[in-house]
Amino acid sequence: REQGHLERKKRVVKNRKIPLEELKSFVEAHPDAFLREIAAHFNCAVPSVWAALKKMKVTSKKDDEL
Repeated sequence: REQGHLERKKRVVKNRKIPLEELKSFVEAHPDAFLREIAAHFNCAVPSVWAALKKMKVTSKKDDEL
């Protein structure tokens, strides 16, 4: 029998964050874009876009002018 060790594995941190300034300018240029369209533009997942927009405090507001 082999004896194992109890040391933790080192975490690999992946730098996959969406550039917030680029995201902000994209959203300002395309205010009606869906999350999936933004995700396709930045080549990432929809939840990543949602989390980045939430971090920037950008929410979808209903337009009462319609």
